[in-house]
Amino acid sequence: MNRFIWALRHEIALHLRNLMVIAMAVAGSMMLFRMLPWIQSVQVFNVWSTFPAVTIITGVIITAGIFQELRSPGHRIELLLRPASVLEKVGAKLLVSTVLFWLLMTLAHLAVSVVAALLYRLAGGDAPLVGFFNEGYWLVMALETMPDFLPVQALFFFGAVYFRKNPAGRTMLSLVGWLSTYVVAGVVALRFIFAPYFPGDGRFGHRHIPGFEMGGDHGLQLDGQVWREIVPGIFQNPELLYNLLRISVVLVFWALAFLRFRETEG
Repeated sequence: MNRFIWALRHEIALHLRNLMVIAMAVAGSMMLFRMLPWIQSVQVFNVWSTFPAVTIITGVIITAGIFQELRSPGHRIELLLRPASVLEKVGAKLLVSTVLFWLLMTLAHLAVSVVAALLYRLAGGDAPLVGFFNEGYWLVMALETMPDFLPVQALFFFGAVYFRKNPAGRTMLSLVGWLSTYVVAGVVALRFIFAPYFPGDGRFGHRHIPGFEMGGDHGLQLDGQVWREIVPGIFQNPELLYNLLRISVVLVFWALAFLRFRETEG
């Protein structure tokens, strides 16, 4: 435990200042962008509406560079020789690129919300200032962002360990290729596996069966009837299926990152 705490403190000291600057720059940019309409009239705005998007995008950039020591011969040796296990090193970087980053982004948005509220009063605004904090739901929005951020972070966390050069770009390219295979597999499944459900002459607008609707303007629409007939009951709950997929992506790619780093260290 002492070695892990030391490794975590080292990572925090290494990245804290950079993370604070980036978080304040992003939050400040969102505030300035929202203040542009003040040229015509002063009004309340909400920087929290863009919090999920900017957190995920910025988190991708931060995560892609979290293993930057591996790309420098001198720093690479220092990283590999640190008095900590592979799990402790990877865990420390994981906490910095998730919990610490998310916390700093939240605090930065809180800070600019306070600044925006003060500027609003100085500019003569008289509406309730609670609007700058998303009417009290800022914490809910911040908490709901984390589950959406973690799967994306896990993918780029693995890419940061796996790719030696341009990890962000190569991870994105790999994701495009990965998703393309699912598109191709979906087309094949539609044309062959589900073919018995589509009687007719094969042209759009001439396939009508219970559970499916094929229209020339709307394409293929699945209302769930056929899905319920061919899959197990546990997978008929979209929310449950989505959560299982999200958890699986996070755990699998974190584990792959650990294995890849252990291979590198070995």
